[in-house]
Amino acid sequence: MNVINLFTAIGLLFLIATDSRDLKQKVIEADRQLNRFIVEHKVNEANSIYSDDFILTTSSGKVKLKPDMLNEIGLADLQFEINETTDAVVRVLNNTAVLTGTLHQKGLYKQKPFDSKLSVTDTWVLVNDSWKLLAGHATIIKQP
Repeated sequence: MNVINLFTAIGLLFLIATDSRDLKQKVIEADRQLNRFIVEHKVNEANSIYSDDFILTTSSGKVKLKPDMLNEIGLADLQFEINETTDAVVRVLNNTAVLTGTLHQKGLYKQKPFDSKLSVTDTWVLVNDSWKLLAGHATIIKQP
């Protein structure tokens, strides 16, 4: 391999790696944005992030669909102090991304405090240049 071909190959690998990092960062940003919308009770904005056929499976095996999630976001008696994903790792394949991490939720529901940490796996899909949340799974890992 001559020097020009070597530099071309290195350049292409750099572009692929940079593009992958950018995609992963955009998924993390979409997750952060959704978490903010939930805290701020911004139902319309959250609606645009959830895929129409979104499904969440909870620790108890309960299934929640997009309308269920939007109804919960709109509840006045659900107040979050913290709703944040940490230790997020994103894997991307074509137009699909899987985010894994720890979701910390702390606040009040009907004046009763809650403080939970959940292991989450979220599947995101790229639709018309924006990431939509298609599916999620959450398992409680800490609840005092």
